[in-house]
Amino acid sequence: AGRGGHGVVAPDKSEALFAIVQLAPSRLRVSQPVRLPGLDQAATYRLALAGVPPPFVEFETKGLRALAEGALDVPAALLHNVGLQIPILPPETALLMHLQRL
Repeated sequence: AGRGGHGVVAPDKSEALFAIVQLAPSRLRVSQPVRLPGLDQAATYRLALAGVPPPFVEFETKGLRALAEGALDVPAALLHNVGLQIPILPPETALLMHLQRL
């Protein structure tokens, strides 16, 4: 779907920064969940957008709206095993997320 991602997790797993990058136009109406590995599986993390999201991005679900409006608390096991549903991004844009262990 023309999307890539990468992240950096602190050695003590207390926080992380992940970037999801849309390289090319997506033909999907709903994006596939993005897995965020390397976190403390027993912990819950607070996700917040780092910076301003790209223009014209629709945060359609309840969880995505919570993320867009401030923060979202999610178990690390869910982020690792199932992933995080992110919005479809315009081509050549990125969504940067900061995670902090609660």
